[in-house]
Amino acid sequence: MNFLRFLFFVFLKGLSRVAYPVRLHWLSEQPDRNWKNVQLVIFLNHTSLFEHIFIGVFPNRLLWRLSRTLIFPAAEETLRKPFLGPFFRFMAPKVVSITRKRDHSWRHFLTQLDPSSSLIFMAEGRMKRKNGLDKDGKPMTVRGGVVEALEAFRGKKALIAYSGGLHHVYPPGARFPAFFRQVSLALEVLDINQYCENFRSLAGTDYIRAICADLERRRDLYCNSMPSATFPG
Repeated sequence: MNFLRFLFFVFLKGLSRVAYPVRLHWLSEQPDRNWKNVQLVIFLNHTSLFEHIFIGVFPNRLLWRLSRTLIFPAAEETLRKPFLGPFFRFMAPKVVSITRKRDHSWRHFLTQLDPSSSLIFMAEGRMKRKNGLDKDGKPMTVRGGVVEALEAFRGKKALIAYSGGLHHVYPPGARFPAFFRQVSLALEVLDINQYCENFRSLAGTDYIRAICADLERRRDLYCNSMPSATFPG
């Protein structure tokens, strides 16, 4: 199954490069050729269930590792969808169903992480609609669970992925995606220990809030300045 998943990743990478060419910008030095220490990907500006098209920027060596070690949490309602549910379950060896609350499902997910795991994490925990808010009309804040994800990968690197937005490709509620649209992505590699050290003087909820606020600041700075964020829907 892992090899089939890898072949699918490579196929999806090629398809994505043709149908959705990525305008890519690096905000830091790029990782080494193998992306060996990158085990955590934090995704910001979650606008669509179609964000897997950004796979086109990943090297094949990383795709091979993801095919064997990837774990990600997915909302129960997403996994119940007739097509998307099976698709997401195939995309990783471990897909853990969670609610949108910090309850037993979230604690169970955290127990599934181990030193060899690779994690793709949607830091906002829900999708942004075209009006800039979530489906309940609330601002798109970064959820505190991202701090627990960072702590779980101490000593590693985090890849922060800033999306320019995919409302022009496949907005929430659309029946079918649009094809042959350019998309934008900015990437930044952070040393997790060094990043968390910036907030060492804080503790408890202050520590969590400070990291969430910093990621929101970075998101607003980088995501909103990218060209595809202004494409028509």
